[in-house]
Amino acid sequence: MTTNSITAIPRASSPLATLLVQIKADLLALLRNPSSLIPTLLFPLMFWTFFGLPNARQTQDGFNVGAYILASFAMYSVIQTVLFNLTISIATERASGWYKFQRTTPARVWLLFTSKLVTVLLLALFAVSVLLIYGSITGGVSLPLGTWLSLIARVMLGVLPFAALSVMIGYLARGAQTASPIVNLVFFPMSFASGLFIPLPSLPKVVQDIAPFLPAYHGGQLARVAVGVPSAQPELTHVIWLLGFTALFLILAVWAYKRDEASNYR
Repeated sequence: MTTNSITAIPRASSPLATLLVQIKADLLALLRNPSSLIPTLLFPLMFWTFFGLPNARQTQDGFNVGAYILASFAMYSVIQTVLFNLTISIATERASGWYKFQRTTPARVWLLFTSKLVTVLLLALFAVSVLLIYGSITGGVSLPLGTWLSLIARVMLGVLPFAALSVMIGYLARGAQTASPIVNLVFFPMSFASGLFIPLPSLPKVVQDIAPFLPAYHGGQLARVAVGVPSAQPELTHVIWLLGFTALFLILAVWAYKRDEASNYR
């Protein structure tokens, strides 16, 4: 909830100043809600400890297994962070009537959504940075600085479709109690089917055939290429797929938003 997130915005502020105030307020709202913040940080660390750490110093086919697993969980981390926090935030604020109150303030809708998106992406960046530092320290995964930065950039690109998907689900769900199960039904099966937990060659063939049509698959492939794991398709192919998913989910998010506007503000 962000029930006090825009009270400090002055009417005469420039759009940039207003945006910065809103981002600060949204960040404070996240910090005041540890029930969502703590799982965002802890789950990727826990999965790395259980599944990555025992294999972190192994090598296979010329690449480090620890780096492979860490890249996969980095993609998992940013998807989880954005999908859960953004979806539930939108759904909760819609159900509470907070958005109706926001319409009475000087802040424009685009500014409020930009702030929410920037805030959740900053949280995702923080979460994946914590995971990579933890994996490097505990698992001895040592990579050049340029490789670490490339990995972070790729996973942040890979999460863009999920930001748009979060807005769509947030506007279609009826409150957090509905949004949370929907996100779980989408997120966890897709993570497994995309090879983020178990390498695709170890999964049933039907899952291997479905994986290339999932956005998390292409994000995971891009992340692993950054640490030296070869991909069956060119990198540009994965980027195009991710941008295509982003465009598709954006169209659906706009439709969901307009649908909600039409039903609530006619």
